[in-house]
Amino acid sequence: MTLLSSLFSPARRRPTPVPPADAVQPAPGSAEGHLLADIDAVAQAWYGRSWFGEAEPLPTGVATPEELTAAAEDRGLKIWYAQRSLSSLHDADFPCVILDQEGRSTVLTGRPAPDRFSLLTSGGPGEAALADLAASHGGTVFFVAPREPAPQDARRDPAPPAGLLRTVAGEMATRHRGRLAVLCVAAALANVFLLSVPIFSMAVYDRVIPHLAMETLWALALGVGLALALDLAIRVVRMRLSDAVGLSVATSVQARLFSRIVRAQLGAVGAAGGGVQTSMREVEALAQLLPGLVASVAIDVPFFIASSLLLYGIAGPVAWIPLSGIALIALIQLAGEVRGQQAVEAARLNAAQANLLLESVAGVETVKVANATRPMIRRWERLVDGAALVGHAHRMHGAFALQAAGAISQAAVVIGMVLSVYQIGDGAMTIGALSATSMLIGRVMAPMTQLGAQLHRLLQILRSARTIEAILAAPTEDAGDGTAARRPIQGRLAFKGVGFTYPGETSPALTGVDLSIAPGERVGLIGRAGSGKSTLLKLVLRLHTDTEGALLLDGHDIRQTAPERVRRHFGFMRQDSAPFDDTLRNAICFGLDGVSEDAFARAVALAGVQEFAARHPAGYGIRVGPRGERLSGGERQSVMLARTLLGDPRALVLDEPTAAMDNAMEARIVRELGATLGDRTLIIATHRAPLLGLVDRLVWIEHGRIVADGPKAEILRKVSGQNAA
Repeated sequence: MTLLSSLFSPARRRPTPVPPADAVQPAPGSAEGHLLADIDAVAQAWYGRSWFGEAEPLPTGVATPEELTAAAEDRGLKIWYAQRSLSSLHDADFPCVILDQEGRSTVLTGRPAPDRFSLLTSGGPGEAALADLAASHGGTVFFVAPREPAPQDARRDPAPPAGLLRTVAGEMATRHRGRLAVLCVAAALANVFLLSVPIFSMAVYDRVIPHLAMETLWALALGVGLALALDLAIRVVRMRLSDAVGLSVATSVQARLFSRIVRAQLGAVGAAGGGVQTSMREVEALAQLLPGLVASVAIDVPFFIASSLLLYGIAGPVAWIPLSGIALIALIQLAGEVRGQQAVEAARLNAAQANLLLESVAGVETVKVANATRPMIRRWERLVDGAALVGHAHRMHGAFALQAAGAISQAAVVIGMVLSVYQIGDGAMTIGALSATSMLIGRVMAPMTQLGAQLHRLLQILRSARTIEAILAAPTEDAGDGTAARRPIQGRLAFKGVGFTYPGETSPALTGVDLSIAPGERVGLIGRAGSGKSTLLKLVLRLHTDTEGALLLDGHDIRQTAPERVRRHFGFMRQDSAPFDDTLRNAICFGLDGVSEDAFARAVALAGVQEFAARHPAGYGIRVGPRGERLSGGERQSVMLARTLLGDPRALVLDEPTAAMDNAMEARIVRELGATLGDRTLIIATHRAPLLGLVDRLVWIEHGRIVADGPKAEILRKVSGQNAA
C-alpha cells in the first residue's frame, strides 16, 4: 500500500457521471481484489464492455505506479488517490476503488444508505455495511474518471514543462511535507541550543566569577551540557531526516525521468547517453541538497535576524561587523557566479568523456579493425586535458571562496573583540558581554555562510543539468484523444500526402506519400537503400510523427490512438534491432507478460531460435550479451523475429527480417510464415527475393516518393525494365 499511495498528488474530486451499479461487471478472468482488474471493471462501467484483449493485458502481482498509470490511460481513464475515510465519500466519488490494510482492493459503486455501500464482487453487484468496510480500510481511496479529450492544438503546442528545480521541489513538498516540518523544527531547536554557550560564557564572567558562585556555575554547566547533548541528538535527527528525504526524492524523480526518456518522442531526447548519465547524478545531488536548503531558508535566515538583534542588544554597533563580513562573502560568491560558465563547460566535457568511453567499449572491435587505437587515445587525452583544466579553474575558485569565507569569519571575530574592548573602556560593555560577543559573531555568520555555499552549489547543479532540462521539455508519445481508446483497431491504414523530415535535417525522408493498406493485405516495400522504406514503417508504428499530410488509422488520425495500442496491433521488427543483455528466454519474452509455454514454443520454432538454442548446454538460459553481441547476426534476427511473433499481433511489420540469415534459414522462415499468417496483415520492407513470395502487392519507393504501386508481378516487370534500361 505504501507503493500505491505514493502515486499521485491528492486533488480535489470533480463531479462525474455515475453509472448505475449494475453497469459495473467483473472483468473476465480478473482476480478479485486486484487493483488493476478493478480499474478494468470501472472502465467497463462507462464504456459498456471489458477491455481485456483490446487494451494491454493486466500484469500479475503487485502493481507498480507506472503499471497503474498505463492501465488507466489505456482504458480511457485518469486516476488519482487521496487519504479519505469511508464516511466522507459522497455520490460524486463513485465508482472508486478502496484498499484494505492488506492491499486488497474493492470497487465501490454507490452509497444507497448512510451506513451501506454498493460494491462489486466476483459474483456481481452487492452491498456491504460501512462498519465492516471501515474496520479493514487502509485509508487510501483511488478515484477514477473518464479522460477528457485534449484540444486539437494540444498535440502541437504542449504546455511548458516544469524545470528540474520545480520538479524536485514539487516532489519533496508533495510527499514529504511532514518530514520537512520536522526538519525545520529540528533546525530551529538546534539554533536555539547554539545560543546556550555564549549566554553561559557571559553569565560565568559577569555573575559567577565576581561572586565565586559555585552552585550557580554547576547549575549553568549542567544546563549547558544538557543543551549540547540535545543539540547533538537533534543534529543527528536532522541529518538522517535530510538524507532520507533526499534519497526518497532522488529515487522518485530519477524514476520519473527515466520514464520520460523511454516515453519521449523518438528523436526528442538526444542520444548522448553519457550526458544523461552525468545529469542523473546531478539530480541525486540536487535532491540531497534541497531539504537542507529549505531548512536554512525557513529557519536559519530568521535565526540570523534574531541573533543579530541579540548581538546588537549585547554589543551595540559591534553587530555591524558580522553583517559586513557576510556582505563581503556574498560579493566573493557573486563574482564566482559571473564565471559560472566554467561549470557548464565542465559538465559538457564530462559528458563527452562518458560518451566516448561508452562508444569505445561498445565498439572496441571496430576500433581495433580500423587501426584507430592511437586516434581514439589522442581524442580521449584531449578531452581529459580539457576537462582537467576547466575543472581545476572551477575548483580553485570554489576553494578560494571557501577559504576566504573562513578568513573573513575569523577577521570579524578579531575586529569585533577590538571594538568590544573600546566599548568596555567606555563602560558600555562587560567582560562577559565581550566573551559572548566573540562567540555570537561566529554563530551569526556560520548559517549565512553555509546558506551561501548551498546556493552556490544549487546554481552549479542547475547549470550542469542542462540535459535533464531537455528531457523534461521533450514531448511525450501520449495519445491526443483519450476517447479513441474505446475504438477497437481494425488496422486500415491510409497515407494522405504524408511527408516527413528528420529533426535537424533539411531534405525530407518522405514526400507526398499516398498509400492505403487494408486489413489482411500482404504488402512489400521495395527500393534502394535510403529510399524511405524504414521511415514509412516507423510512421505506422508512431515512432515518428508525419510533418506533412495525414496518416489515418481506421479513418482517424493515428495520433488519436495511444502508441502502445498501435504497437500491440502492429508487431514491428526493425532491421537493426538487437536484444538487451539477458537470458535468451527473457530476451524473447521482453515486454510481454503471461507468456504460455505453447506460444513460446511456436514462436521459437517458427523463427528458428529452437535450432541453435537446442545445441547450447544452457539452452534458453544462455546470456545473449549487450545488444546480443554473443549471438551471430542471423541468430539475433531470429531472436527478434520470435519476440515479434510471440506478441501475437494482428499485423506484422517487418523491416529486412532475414538480411543476416543464411539462405536455408531464410527459406524455412518464409515457408513457415506463409503457412501461419492466416488473415493477418503483412507489411514487409526487403531487398531479398525469397521474402517477396509472402506478398501479393508491391510498393516501389525511390527518394522518399512512391514510384509504383500494384500487383507484385506488374511491379517486378517495371523494376526489371528499368534495371535493363
